Amino acid sequence: MDDEFGDSYEEEMPVVPDNMRRLRACKNCALLKSVNQWDEAGCTNCDRGAYSSSNITSEFSGLVSFMRPNESWVARYLNHANQVPGCYAMEVNLRQDLNTRDEIDDIDMQMDGL
Repeated sequence: MDDEFGDSYEEEMPVVPDNMRRLRACKNCALLKSVNQWDEAGCTNCDRGAYSSSNITSEFSGLVSFMRPNESWVARYLNHANQVPGCYAMEVNLRQDLNTRDEIDDIDMQMDGL
C-alpha cells in the first residue's frame, strides 16, 4: 500500500475484540481483547511465550482505538505509537486486580446469570 508521499508500507491488521462483554487488558501494554482471544493468541505486543492469565486484568477504564498508531498524535501521547493497531485501555488499574483465572471466571458466570 502507498501512503500520501508515495512510500510503500504494509499495514498490520488491527487487533479488535470479538466480544465487548468480557474484555481484558494486558497489564504491560493495555491492549484489549476478549478472554477467548487471550486464550488463543496471547498478547500481540508483548512476548507471547510469557503470556498467562496473571498478565491480564478486567480492571481498566476507557477505550481508545488506533488504526495507524505510528501516525497518531494520541497514540504518541499515550505511548502506543510503536504498538500494533487495535483497541487499548486508557488506564489499567493494577491495585484492584483479580489475579487468578478461577476468580475471573467465577465473576463472569455470576454476571451471565443476572
